[in-house]
Amino acid sequence: MTTKRLCISGFSACGGFKATKQALAGMQAIFPTRFSLNVQEYETKDEFQRFLEQAREGMGTPSAHTGSPLVWFEDTGKYLGDKDGAINWLRSQLCVAEDKANPAAANVDPFDKE
Repeated sequence: MTTKRLCISGFSACGGFKATKQALAGMQAIFPTRFSLNVQEYETKDEFQRFLEQAREGMGTPSAHTGSPLVWFEDTGKYLGDKDGAINWLRSQLCVAEDKANPAAANVDPFDKE
């Protein structure tokens, strides 16, 4: 299985950037052979907006993408999206199945028959 190399760019005070960075970093920590993360963090919104203008020209970021964060695949340069796009993509990468074979034990007190 190949490692998905993701990049995230945003500015430090942005809540969406912080949440997305944390989610992507968590996936990298849990699945280090499946995900890697490159973080480009800017101090100010203005610095990030200058980067975003360049990204529109260089990687084909849609003009509708106007805020922080910006997430893309590092190896292909393919645009992934903003916070919602990145979180939805992460969800699509996980398969959490319900374990019907081993249900949780009932909380029963064997000494109390009532």
